[in-house]
Amino acid sequence: MNPLKQFYLLTAELIRLLEESDANHRDETIQRMNELFEKREEVLKQIAPPFSRGEKQLAEQVMKLNEKLVRLMSEEKNNIRSELEKVRQQKKVQQKYVNPYAQLQTDGIFYDKKK
Repeated sequence: MNPLKQFYLLTAELIRLLEESDANHRDETIQRMNELFEKREEVLKQIAPPFSRGEKQLAEQVMKLNEKLVRLMSEEKNNIRSELEKVRQQKKVQQKYVNPYAQLQTDGIFYDKKK
């Protein structure tokens, strides 16, 4: 198969995977994405000019798909970041609930009333 066509198909598969991903199967999705990126990198090394007219059109489509892939990956990164922040916040709240007096000052405070 033409390396450019194979690259196009791998990119389309990555986009489909990102669009259909959900939080419940994130680990499997990330593992599959890593496999596809490795294959995509190998195929990218095989792509070499000169290109025919059809290959140039396919390359333009690949560029558009790649932009969409980058956008979807940044959205997924932001989703993961927000979920991690929620987990950290829940951990803080749970720790305060378990040990509410952990944050108390033990050295005391002095207020000077003289002016």
